[in-house]
Amino acid sequence: MEEILVYTKSGVLIYFTVVFAAIVVWTFSRKNKKNFEEAKKIPLIED
Repeated sequence: MEEILVYTKSGVLIYFTVVFAAIVVWTFSRKNKKNFEEAKKIPLIED
């Protein structure tokens, strides 16, 4: 039973590491640059 727990913890760690890396890659991809450029100007827009 303890072996299953060790493998589960390792699997969850690997899973979340991959998810984190995917989010970082998605954030800094060139495809999203336009969206982030527009979003950073939102606080400066007056109503």
